[in-house]
Amino acid sequence: MSLQNAQSRGLQNAPGISENSQFNKVRDGSLITFRHFDIDLSVARTATGTGAAAPIEFFVAGDSLYFDANPADGIATMYLQPRDSSMVSEAPIYCSPGVIFNAPFVRLRFTNGAQPGKKLRGLYAVGYDFQPGSVATLAVTVIPAQVAPSGGNAGVGIVSGVLLAANTSRKYLLLQNNSAVDVYVNLSGAAAVAGAAGGALKVAASGGTFEMNSTVITGALTAISAGAATSLLVIEGV
Repeated sequence: MSLQNAQSRGLQNAPGISENSQFNKVRDGSLITFRHFDIDLSVARTATGTGAAAPIEFFVAGDSLYFDANPADGIATMYLQPRDSSMVSEAPIYCSPGVIFNAPFVRLRFTNGAQPGKKLRGLYAVGYDFQPGSVATLAVTVIPAQVAPSGGNAGVGIVSGVLLAANTSRKYLLLQNNSAVDVYVNLSGAAAVAGAAGGALKVAASGGTFEMNSTVITGALTAISAGAATSLLVIEGV
């Protein structure tokens, strides 16, 4: 039911809502929403180019222009023809995603460097007030799933031995060295070798810690002490 019909039947607008001139323009079709055009930037276009390399033109009219803020889109150079001129402006205007222009025009001309797979989308209108927006990167924090921890001190000798058996259900791992000697852990399950050249993980003496809580190795771990036989605190979550 139209607003006019409602009023003719004695119905009232909802509180705080009134019909205005802009609404009338929407209803009679004299005010339309913005329209758009897409520019394929795969092929280079120059001001003096011909054929596929010639500038691309849009014979469109408006007084507000906005380039879609898609971070995957490319860039171009624009020349516009004002309403009161028969010539296209010689001043090049840099266009990139998110840029807004408020100026009357009846024709737009674009040149661009080759940007394979990219485009640039322009949205234009008459009397439309485009406002700057923002394109943000969403930071995602991975929250570890709840686990049931278990473990305790595991003996580590001067000869490589199994520190922790393989467990495909492992979702968390903590190693802490509270002893007075360094311990070396081989995360591949091969024999652990003490020293920097051995390719094993060093868990330093006096509180050195190693933790895995997102991508967790589920295979067997081996370990060796750099000095006397000692122990390593091992906490595993499943």
